[in-house]
Amino acid sequence: MTDKKIVKKRRKKRRKIKYFRIFFLLAIFLGICYFILNLGLFKISKIDVMGNKKVETEAILEKTDYLMGKSIFFTRKSTVEKSVKSIPYVDTVKVKKKFPSKVELTVEERKPSIMIPNKDKFLLIDSTGTFLEEVESFTYDLTIIEKIDLNGDPKSGDKIFDFIVDDRIDNFLELALSKSVFSYFEKLHFDEKETVIDLNNGIKVAFGSYNNMEYKLDVLQKILDDVEKDGTNATMILMEEGPYPVLVTDFEKID
Repeated sequence: MTDKKIVKKRRKKRRKIKYFRIFFLLAIFLGICYFILNLGLFKISKIDVMGNKKVETEAILEKTDYLMGKSIFFTRKSTVEKSVKSIPYVDTVKVKKKFPSKVELTVEERKPSIMIPNKDKFLLIDSTGTFLEEVESFTYDLTIIEKIDLNGDPKSGDKIFDFIVDDRIDNFLELALSKSVFSYFEKLHFDEKETVIDLNNGIKVAFGSYNNMEYKLDVLQKILDDVEKDGTNATMILMEEGPYPVLVTDFEKID
């Protein structure tokens, strides 16, 4: 065996020993880290819930009970958020890790925006169309939706749009909920040909057909802004009476 081959063989052997030492030290380091991260000091022992009013704290704790005793380092915020948001009334949840062993949950709840009579009860729906719950009593501060047919019985957390039989009403409601003008709506009455809207300022809107819905909603917003600005004593708005909307006023109160 030549000297070059001997030297090459020795270098190869030393390289293997070097790699083995690095691997061995790395394994020890990782083992120590894993041991430290799993110490009882860092195991979750308390979960604080804030911001909830409608949803009971116990209901949220039930969804996060699996965290107790788990290392705070191995807790994934996205998983916790998904668990808590499975509660229909929960809109968002912020998860904070409070070292060494506490998790803090800040909940923002959904708020009902509309009420749909269904059989002998009422369905509460939020501004995104999410069905929250079924109640027996009437709530006066919500927008009432009349004459709407549903296909099946939605469950809490479902989108009500998926259950509305008439696609035109479905599209109108989904669009209207996304507009600021919806805050004026007190009652909506649907039929096959047109929509009539009672506003919370006493004005009745003959919205007309289901054509050009977004345009008409935007125009309605502008009309209402002008009515408030000018102090006009309006009683009705006819959206399809002619080429332009018609504002009807209470002539008895005009000097």
